[in-house]
Amino acid sequence: MFAVDDSLCNGRAIRPSKIQIQMDRLLRTSLYRALLKSLARKAVSENRLRNCFHDFAQQVTIICDDTDALLALRILNYTQVQFHSILRRASEQNTPPPHYLSRFINQAIEFIRTEIDLLYYRLEHPQHFISE
Repeated sequence: MFAVDDSLCNGRAIRPSKIQIQMDRLLRTSLYRALLKSLARKAVSENRLRNCFHDFAQQVTIICDDTDALLALRILNYTQVQFHSILRRASEQNTPPPHYLSRFINQAIEFIRTEIDLLYYRLEHPQHFISE
């Protein structure tokens, strides 16, 4: 699943670039997919979303620890925008989704924001992140 538009440009399908594929990494997580499914069809259970959130948090941590800081920031910023978008979609629905969906969306946004802050801190103070 790519967030890239599959529309045609000059008669040719637009293929995602390597950077776009990297930026979509967190949009392929079980949390993001479950939230989208919950908005489009039947809501996923709160317990399942809780497990999905834990997996999502692990993926974010892995990206922040194992990826170049600039690319990690791009991935996190892009994902944060996408989560804000689904939060708006949830609020615009005729039949409001269960309240816990918004809570998990907001948790993801806050977790991303915290990781972004930590990445900026790591860039500003690399000496605090050197293992001895």
